[in-house]
Order: sequence, then structure tokens, then C-alpha cells
Amino acid sequence: MAIRPVGPLVLLLLLLLALAWARKAAGAVREQKRREGTEEQVVGEVGGEVILTCRNASWPAVQVDWFHGEPGAIPILFSSDGKLPSDARFSLVGNSSLHISGLRLEDEGNYTCKETLNATASLHRIQLLIASGPGQVNVNIYPTTALLNGTLYAKRHDILNFTCTSDSFPTPTTKWDFNQSMSLQEPFTEVNDTLGYFVLYNISPRYQGNYSCLVTNPLSGRRQTVTRELLIY
Repeated sequence: MAIRPVGPLVLLLLLLLALAWARKAAGAVREQKRREGTEEQVVGEVGGEVILTCRNASWPAVQVDWFHGEPGAIPILFSSDGKLPSDARFSLVGNSSLHISGLRLEDEGNYTCKETLNATASLHRIQLLIASGPGQVNVNIYPTTALLNGTLYAKRHDILNFTCTSDSFPTPTTKWDFNQSMSLQEPFTEVNDTLGYFVLYNISPRYQGNYSCLVTNPLSGRRQTVTRELLIY
């Protein structure tokens, strides 16, 4: 008996069925990962401390292993079985949660806690984000001359450059504000950068006042402001 060729409509149906099966399989994988462990995000600051809670652990916990990454791909970071970690900054709270002191930028990453109970592994994944700064905020307005009290003055009709630099991780938000004497604060510019820069042309006495640079760390919310008073002659 001759085999009839498959028509384009049948091919299209087969393709749609294959796509549907692939979506279902991908959904099953995502659901399995979701059942294996929840996810959360924790923010710490350089030099500070943080506690990563193993939320899926039983109470009291039998044995909990912590990994800086996925279990099976890397060695155990810390275990409640009594073995001391290689880094003294790590310790356990309640025999399950991981405490990290003296935080460093390299501590950032994904952490996984694993408890095996009755031959069933329970996982909880946490993303640790590390913030640093802002520090060393430096405001520079040039060309200007500094008076003995620190006030800056510039010549009328000059072109002035304003820069604000800071040491911050991740990239901070840098915002400039201008405040004239006896007037409300006026926002100048805002950028997501470690360098806030703008130029004023043909400077005149109406630009005389206080210029403030506000630097904000987007993770920690920590902020620092530096203000310079500018006179125009």
C-alpha cells in the first residue's frame, strides 16, 4: 500500500503539538524548581553583617548544609554537623540560619540551604546583594577661587563646570540641587552614575547660592550630601 505524503496542515498541527508539549515541559521544570525551594533577596553592606534564614528547615533542624551556589556544583560552605568553616566570619544561628559578619563585595551571590529529612531534600535559595557607600563624595566647581571660609567665587560671564564624584557600589544616583539665598531649593539634574557633571554658561549673579550634590546608594538607600556656596563677582 502506498504511503500518502503528509500535508502542510498536518505538519502545522504536529508543530503546534510539539510547541505545546515543550511549554508544558518547561512549566513542569519551573514548578519543580519552585517546589524545591523558594527565593528571596537580602541586602547587606560592606563591613556589616547579615543573617540568611533557611526558611524551609524543620524545627528543630536536623542537619542543614549551606552552599555559595547550587548544591552538587560546589563544596559545602557551612554545615550544622559541627565541622568548622574555613572562614571564621561564618556562623550558624538556631542551627540552621547562616550569619555572615564583616561583609565583603565578594560575598555577593546566590546562597542555598539544604536540609535532608526522611530522604527528602528541602532547599531554600537566597540572593545576597552587597552595597558599599556612598563615601568620599567630592564636589568640584571650576574655575573658581576659594575664600578663607571655604566659600567659592567665580567671575561674571565665566563658564563653570560642576562635578560630583563618589565611591559607591552599585552605581549610585547623583542629584544636584541649587538653593539661592531666601529662596526654595531648585533641582538641577539627576543621573545614575558615579560622576554627576553639568556646565553653566555665561554665569551671572542669579546663579549665586548653594549647590548641593546628593548621592544615594540604590540598594541600601544610604545617602550623603555635600554643599558648596558659590558667589559671583
